[in-house]
Amino acid sequence: MSDIYANVVQEVSKSHRDHSGYVSVVAAGGSSAEAAAIGYERMADEIARQIASGYNASDIVVLGRNKTHTSGAIAHLLARQASDPDYPRFRIISDESIEVGKSQAVKLIISVMKSLLLSRPDRECASATSERRRRSYTLEEIVLARLINDYEYGCARGMSPEAALAKALQASRLPDDDPSVCRPANPAEGMVCPNLQTLVDRIIATFIDPAALNHEHIYITALQDLVSSFAMRGGADLREFLKWWDATGSHTAVASPQAADTLRVMTIHKSKGLEFKCVHIPVCDWDTGTFKRCRMV
Repeated sequence: MSDIYANVVQEVSKSHRDHSGYVSVVAAGGSSAEAAAIGYERMADEIARQIASGYNASDIVVLGRNKTHTSGAIAHLLARQASDPDYPRFRIISDESIEVGKSQAVKLIISVMKSLLLSRPDRECASATSERRRRSYTLEEIVLARLINDYEYGCARGMSPEAALAKALQASRLPDDDPSVCRPANPAEGMVCPNLQTLVDRIIATFIDPAALNHEHIYITALQDLVSSFAMRGGADLREFLKWWDATGSHTAVASPQAADTLRVMTIHKSKGLEFKCVHIPVCDWDTGTFKRCRMV
């Protein structure tokens, strides 16, 4: 194979010779995880700069060697959008698909649903009357569940993991005999729960701001569809839905249409033959080998 391509040089086509451009390479030290974090952060900064310069999100592609790299890039961009209100708003599509449970808006909705269940451990929807679904929780179970839920709620609200954990730990300092004392009022506590669909709709109307609703409507709609399908299969109570969600539902893939405000993320292999104005490879940690007697253009 090397003999066949020994004298081959990649040329730039005549139609593209007048195009200007540049290649920027930044070396990152530390462990693989630390280098990847630096690469993802620089990628996010450069994407923001390019969009501010006039590029559409559809002009930009993020490439990764494998699914780990592409998933890391998606997670970082979603987290950046959730934590920084000034960061550009664009949708992300990937050949690997995005799981509905990774949406910050969906995480917030699920977190509120879990908080409702924790505020009244026997809470069920009107159609759930089976006594086998009702059980009492120990104080330790309630405190631990609330700690996890408060942490997830904080992260979904755009807090850093450290700040969310600190706030959750502060809220978990409860009296030994009454886990409901000294906790702030739950804005969702007064919600009536005739069925899961209505509950989700009311949570969306109460907790999701218009900007997030517009930006993440694909994920929110997917969640609503999953809730309706679950209810149609006979699963109508909140506890059973959340159990199914953690095990299966949150991993449901979401398809997204191509538009000017959508940014593509894909593997290098799947990008062959495609063309984008801006290309990012945030993680390049593989051995490129040694090239001899060749010209690289």
